[in-house]
Amino acid sequence: MRTQNDNGLCLNVNQSQTVSAPSLKKSECIKPQPLISLEVKCIENLKSLGIEDLIHALKMIHDLALYHTDFCLDTTEKNALYSLKALWSELETLVKS
Repeated sequence: MRTQNDNGLCLNVNQSQTVSAPSLKKSECIKPQPLISLEVKCIENLKSLGIEDLIHALKMIHDLALYHTDFCLDTTEKNALYSLKALWSELETLVKS
């Protein structure tokens, strides 16, 4: 996960910190590392599936779970929905680049 200042990847971030996004100390972060071949292959697979279609699907799942259900959402579910939103946001930046 990137910090708010986008100055590196953070190792010590748990899921409860994801929703509130507190400021992190510089000592808790490291500089990004080059992608390994498995990560590159994963990105290539996403591109071959159609990133725009995947973004649309993630948004649909998010909206169905949030706006079209009678279930109460607890912290775990809210974190999962936030993770979906973060994922499609990052995929949108990948499409734009």
